[in-house]
Amino acid sequence: MEWAELSTETTQQRELVRAILKRIRFAGEETAAGFRVYGYVRNGEAVGYIA
Repeated sequence: MEWAELSTETTQQRELVRAILKRIRFAGEETAAGFRVYGYVRNGEAVGYIA
């Protein structure tokens, strides 16, 4: 799996998902709808961690 989108509906959900992703150090990014987490990164691509 290259990446997955996690959508959140409320601010409380967003904060909870962010805290979990930070704790387990998942590579990904925050999006307008929630989060995108990466399961596979192609050679030469750089990704960050949820902060």
